[in-house]
Amino acid sequence: MKKTILIFSTLLFFCAGNAQQIKIGVRSGVNLSNWKFSGGDSDFKTRITFSAGLLAEIPISKNFFLQPELDFSGYGTRYNTPQNVGSINLIYLSAPVLAKYVSAEGFSFFAGPQFSFLADSKRKDNVNGKTDVKEYLRKTDFMILAGTGYEHRSGLFMNLRYYNGLTDIYKDNVLSLQNRALLISVGYKLARKPVK
Repeated sequence: MKKTILIFSTLLFFCAGNAQQIKIGVRSGVNLSNWKFSGGDSDFKTRITFSAGLLAEIPISKNFFLQPELDFSGYGTRYNTPQNVGSINLIYLSAPVLAKYVSAEGFSFFAGPQFSFLADSKRKDNVNGKTDVKEYLRKTDFMILAGTGYEHRSGLFMNLRYYNGLTDIYKDNVLSLQNRALLISVGYKLARKPVK
């Protein structure tokens, strides 16, 4: 996993420094996360967390782009039962690869896969306090994401993304848990030369 992240980061910065038409950027935002649950009763609620990352915008044509990213994001859920109140806090290091269309007016539409690695997982509740739950969860997650946004010529942008987890992240085969999230983010990309 470390080698994959290192290679990805090296390629991203190498491309940004050596190809004038490639734009590098940063973004951050608010993640509204929850779980899709099957196999029993649940009372999961949306958890508000964070997301931040780096991106490279690689032009394919005037309006179409390939956008690989390296993101650090929070997922998980909250629960409120008569016996206990708490939250599950998951931190993932993720590598989305997006196909993006940007209109002449600056409106963007994008979609693609995301590969994620579980970096940290904690449960915090009124009964047990804070405990590590990594032993119950799979180390990787695979998601499909899609979204839309607006990109200003100055380099500022904002977008809305929906993440649909396809991996059952819980190791116990009796229950099934899948990540879901809605992300609202803003960011900035360095200027690039127009594609002719």
